[in-house]
Amino acid sequence: MRTVAKIGISLITAILALLLIGYLLIHTFINPKRYQEQIKHMFYAKTQQHLQIKGDMLLHFFPWVGLSMTNVLISNPPPIQVQPFAEIGNIELQLNILALLRGEFDLDKISLNNLTVNFIRQSDEENNHTTVANLLPIETHQAAQTIMLSTSQAQHIQAIKDKEEEQENIKHYIDIDQLNINHATLNWLDQKTGKMIRLKNFNLMATNLSANKSGTLQANFNIESNEPLTAAEMPFSNNKLRSEISGSFLLNKNTNIPTYNTVLFIKQLDIAPLINLYQEKKNFQLTGLLTGKINAKSSGDSMNAIKQNLVAHSTLALDNGTLTGLNLDQLIQQINILKNIPTLQTKPLNTSLRYNKITGSFNIENEKLNNSDLRIIGNDISGSGHGTLNLSNHMLNYELTLQMAQSILPLNIPITLNVTGPINAPNTTIHIASIGTKILERDFLKQLGKQFKNKP
Repeated sequence: MRTVAKIGISLITAILALLLIGYLLIHTFINPKRYQEQIKHMFYAKTQQHLQIKGDMLLHFFPWVGLSMTNVLISNPPPIQVQPFAEIGNIELQLNILALLRGEFDLDKISLNNLTVNFIRQSDEENNHTTVANLLPIETHQAAQTIMLSTSQAQHIQAIKDKEEEQENIKHYIDIDQLNINHATLNWLDQKTGKMIRLKNFNLMATNLSANKSGTLQANFNIESNEPLTAAEMPFSNNKLRSEISGSFLLNKNTNIPTYNTVLFIKQLDIAPLINLYQEKKNFQLTGLLTGKINAKSSGDSMNAIKQNLVAHSTLALDNGTLTGLNLDQLIQQINILKNIPTLQTKPLNTSLRYNKITGSFNIENEKLNNSDLRIIGNDISGSGHGTLNLSNHMLNYELTLQMAQSILPLNIPITLNVTGPINAPNTTIHIASIGTKILERDFLKQLGKQFKNKP
């Protein structure tokens, strides 16, 4: 029995020694830092952004196999001068060994910890958002073009051909089983207006980021703005609110042109910072918590093609918010002229009209967003709306029919508004003629009723 135990102990010791020797040999001869320059060149060739690895770059063999990097910086693309685009405290890339043995490149998991990303808009034409799409897996010919940069032109061309042949059988097998983003901060800065929103403590988990597989995603975050709303305008605590987005997606590459299908669920998304960021003129404000479902599908091999082929349907609801910016002063002046009642009063222009719920369904097709069933329910304001938004030129054409409380507008008549122009600076026009017609109709019916009442 002792002999068996000794043999077992010796065998385990030998295995551990071999593992230790193998580990030391791999770290001696396969030093990941030797490939830093190639990684940086490949990254720049794809994105026109510089990659800096200021911390450690280590290989891992237990409890998982892969690569980790710390203190990673990504620069902004030209002509954006503000730096950096992203800071990542820690990156972990975990590889699937069985997939590698089959000649496939399969990432079990990518973890990005303590990530900060700065999305910057300098003008209508210049921003650093568009380069994010370039962070997709590098195509075979682009990867090949970046290797052996120090060789002669002839050697370089041959290296491209060799690399293309080598990767021909595996270029369609780049899979990411799981992506985790933990404790991230996402900043959107509009340098043109000075507005900014921030998603704090952003956490995301996505699965099956690969072609022809159904994936899922789930994210939660706090949203903040550099234009905080007053307590009267925001009936909830912005700092404590936790927004959630979840859903599923499918990228199908079995067809000649890739197709995309997505289902998203939104819960408690504070829309006020988003509207404030996008608007150029602060003449209209809408607050509330957005909840809803979005079904979208598209196809194409470029961002423009995907936008042009986008077809979507959504059902959305806003709860417990306010509407500010309706020109009540102008409206009341026009009504005074129509009725010749100079003493009619209304609340000031900046009055926030509270609502309980806004609901509607929205469809996107042929680069147009259409809505025909908007409903507003509330004590201060109620009504309906319909119209379109052209997604190619961002022009809005919308009609609202509103009924305001007597305490706000002492005139029990529906008011029709046209909201038109660019979505980031819309113009509101009041249908004075329709109001005048309704006033005349109401007065006529009153007079007619009096005549019948007084008739013997």
